[in-house]
Amino acid sequence: MVRVKGGEWGHVLVVKEPAKHGMAWHVKCTHCGKVFQGNAMRIRSHLLGHPEKVSGCPACPAEAREELRLSYLAKSQVERKNRQNRSFKASRTSHQRRKDAQQGDPMLDPKHTEEKLAVEQALRNMAFQAGLPVNYVNHSAIKSTVSDTGDLADLDFFLDGFGIRAETIGKIKEMGFTGKTFMSNVDELLTLLDSIKQHCHLTLGEEWGIKGAAKKWQKGHGIINSQTELEKWPDPEFKSAPGCKEEVLSLP
Repeated sequence: MVRVKGGEWGHVLVVKEPAKHGMAWHVKCTHCGKVFQGNAMRIRSHLLGHPEKVSGCPACPAEAREELRLSYLAKSQVERKNRQNRSFKASRTSHQRRKDAQQGDPMLDPKHTEEKLAVEQALRNMAFQAGLPVNYVNHSAIKSTVSDTGDLADLDFFLDGFGIRAETIGKIKEMGFTGKTFMSNVDELLTLLDSIKQHCHLTLGEEWGIKGAAKKWQKGHGIINSQTELEKWPDPEFKSAPGCKEEVLSLP
């Protein structure tokens, strides 16, 4: 069995090695001849005296005792420094993780929180305009949908997938419009489009893309709107087969 040698092992003789790893050694002090069981810590306690007023070896030379004491102090300082370094690294890692999480989580952004509240207020106003009861607005799934619709307050997210050019989105942003601007003014979307056309050129596809984004948002959140013009917008998810014509069936 391999023994980790320290300065204290030079003052004892091994009488009997342990049968299994981790068990105590049988050693004999070379100064006083005492035989006892223990490991390196027990040997140091015998030679130097235990801190809890345990008398040390009476025959251990003062020079050897001082050498062991200094060696033990140096070892303790190294272990303490290593523990502090590990603790500092763990603390720094935890702090960095929290910082990265805060930077990566848009829910912790004050601007996102403000937009989220604006979306919630817009949903409430639309529900009231539709004639829904107060309890429905306050306790229904409207609150639970705010977390999902909060991201839509970002204009890029709101118009994503509807063929709007990046330069067009940039010009709309310069006008101060965001996703919540369209969500809060669905009834006045045509007026918003006229205002946008006065400041930037919208292609016909982009105009229908903005209408489609608003239509999809309105449909996905079940908002009942009184403006009949909204019903004329095509469903962005509906695609008719090429060459097919719609058949109008007259009711009897």
